[in-house]
Amino acid sequence: MRQPINEGNKKVLIFSAFSDTAEYLYDQVSKYMKSKYSLDTAVITGTIDGRTTVKGLKAYECRVAIIGEKMETREIKDKMAEFFAAKDVAGAKEYFARCLKIRPDVLMEASDITGECKLCLQAVSTANLEIENNGECFLDLRKEYQEVIRFFRQLNAIVQRVIRGELQSLAEDKDWLSQEKVSDIALLAAIRIYSVNAEQSDYAWAQLR
Repeated sequence: MRQPINEGNKKVLIFSAFSDTAEYLYDQVSKYMKSKYSLDTAVITGTIDGRTTVKGLKAYECRVAIIGEKMETREIKDKMAEFFAAKDVAGAKEYFARCLKIRPDVLMEASDITGECKLCLQAVSTANLEIENNGECFLDLRKEYQEVIRFFRQLNAIVQRVIRGELQSLAEDKDWLSQEKVSDIALLAAIRIYSVNAEQSDYAWAQLR
C-alpha cells in the first residue's frame, strides 16, 4: 500500500486454490480496507456468486471452461466410495497419497469442482486419527459415500459459522454434533482446517465443546 509497484495502482490480487480460503480472506480484509484506506474489495470463486463492497455492483458465479467433472476426479470419488463402504481406512489413505503424488492438482477447483475430493481427504485423515486414538472411527456409524460427504459438509459449515462469530444457531449446531456423535478428533481437525491462528482455534473449540 505504501510503495505500490506502479504509481497510482491500487489493486491487490490474491490467488488461492481453495474457495473457502478466498471467502475467509474477503470476510477478514474487506471491511478493514474500506474503513482504513477507502478501497473496495471483491471476491470471485467458482462455487459462489461474487461479493464486493462496491455498492450496486454484482458478480455472478461463472465457471469459465469448466464444463464438467474431470475423469480422474470421478475415479477418485468412486474409489473412495469403495473404501468407505469397506471401512478400509488404510487402503483409502494409501490410494489418496498415491493419487496426490501423481496428480496434486486434483484438489484444485478446476478439477475438484464440487469440493468432494477435499472432503474425502479430510474424511480419510480424520478416520485415520480416530482409529489411532480410539480404535474406531466415524465409518462405524456411516459408510455410504454421500452420507460421509454430507457429514463433513455440515461439520465444516458449523465450524466456519463459529469462526466467523455467527452464533445464532450455536445451540442447534451443538445438538447436531451430539446427535451425530462427532468425535473431538473430527471436530478439532475441522477447526484447524479453517482457523488461521491458535487464538481462533481455541475460540471455536471453546464455543463448540
